[in-house]
Amino acid sequence: MALGIGDIFKIGASILGGGGGGVPNAPTAPDVDFTRYMIDARSPEKAVGVGGVQQTSAQYSQFLQAWDNYLKNDYLEMSKRFLG
Repeated sequence: MALGIGDIFKIGASILGGGGGGVPNAPTAPDVDFTRYMIDARSPEKAVGVGGVQQTSAQYSQFLQAWDNYLKNDYLEMSKRFLG
């Protein structure tokens, strides 16, 4: 009894795919209520005038110092993982 090429493909498909076509357990997206992310375009918030924001920005040197401290600590932890 010889197997034909069609029989070989059927056996291979049943082994690899479980015998069925398509995705049997396809994931479904949950129902999401997007209304809480929507803004009311009919009555937008008033913009803050110039000078209305009282937060001062950091100086560039302060930013560089903080970044250097972060990198130094990060590289130190990385070297401990590689060498230790």
